Amino acid sequence: MNDIIGILNNCKSIDAWKTVNVNTDSYQLFCVHNKIETVRRASSDETKVTVYVNHDGKTGSSTFTVFPSDSETEIAAKLDKASNAAKLIFDAPYGLPEKEKSVVSVQRDDSSDPALLAADIYDAVQRGNDCYDCDVNALEIFIDSVKTHVINSAGLDKCQAKRNIMIEAIPTCNKGDESVELYKTVSLATVDTDRITSEIKESLVDVSARMKAVRPEEKIVCPVIFRANELKELVSELIADSDFKTLYSGGNLHKTGEKWNEGGRCPITVTLRGTILDCPGASTFDGDGINYVDVTVIKNGEVTACHGSHRFAFYLGKEATGSDPCVEISAGDSTKAELFSGKYLEIASMSGLQVDVYNDYIGGEIRLAYYSDGTKVVPVTGISVSGKLSETLGTFRLSETRTTLGKFCGPRYAKAEKLTIY
Repeated sequence: MNDIIGILNNCKSIDAWKTVNVNTDSYQLFCVHNKIETVRRASSDETKVTVYVNHDGKTGSSTFTVFPSDSETEIAAKLDKASNAAKLIFDAPYGLPEKEKSVVSVQRDDSSDPALLAADIYDAVQRGNDCYDCDVNALEIFIDSVKTHVINSAGLDKCQAKRNIMIEAIPTCNKGDESVELYKTVSLATVDTDRITSEIKESLVDVSARMKAVRPEEKIVCPVIFRANELKELVSELIADSDFKTLYSGGNLHKTGEKWNEGGRCPITVTLRGTILDCPGASTFDGDGINYVDVTVIKNGEVTACHGSHRFAFYLGKEATGSDPCVEISAGDSTKAELFSGKYLEIASMSGLQVDVYNDYIGGEIRLAYYSDGTKVVPVTGISVSGKLSETLGTFRLSETRTTLGKFCGPRYAKAEKLTIY
């Protein structure tokens, strides 16, 4: 890093710079058909360098990557190329965050041996791997200790360390010559063996149901239950509307004080935070070194605040809250029994939830769902859902139980009406 910074400080063709160094030590376990095939330790060190050039009353920037193997000559060549590229960018002028230093640890337990943690995770997966005709065909476990160091030419110098745990599994069901698979990921801040076992069991139930699922013979009319992943995708689209970047470009649909839903009723309250307990995406600062600020951007369906990165906050004369924070959705007041009563369609797997805020649309293709007619539950496939976003939001009921998914923490289930199933 000292060599890189020395080269940057001596470069006369740039006006400012930022480096983001990410050092990762990874313990990895690879399994096939319940057997551990490979155990690997890997380390990586990568530095992203962004240079800024003021020209023609504008500011241009360009980013390049420096690897430990790069010589000073190679770094200088990359720098020269980047400084020329920056002169082709004509952004409104902006400055960099200034003179702040910190060293922090985020939800990290250095005392735990990653090999022992990986063994605990493997055992937890095996406890859940007990479904007839189905098993976890392939399993990969990653325990990463990550250190991120941000330095810029304005005197900012921040470092944080954290541990990330990622499990990737391929639950598979075989019947005769037929075979179906699903893809399952579990991200954790700390090892929760009970949750891992439960998630694996649920994925095997889903892949078994996928084998049996058929297209319904009759039209289905009932409320739809989304799982946390779809709720995460939905809320991501909503909060993007109040990002400083969207405001600066004039692309926002709603101003502060306006509601997302028709009729005024919506239980969705969203707060952006850098750190959330047990959330694996937790961080104390963003890629510019800006400390995250907790901000409630939606309250009961109403836009209550804006948020975003240093650059676009600078343009708007606002305080930056940090880019790409964790997203927390407040829990609802409905029990699982209440949500799963009567007729419903629970979506287990979609090709991707489609949310178009500009055309007031929500929908998508369903790969697997569970349909309850009020007396029995059957797996179905080959159908889709669609509706008017503003109308659907007004019917949402959220579960009182919550879960974490990467940078998301929110209700495990959300029940919605006014969606067409076809």
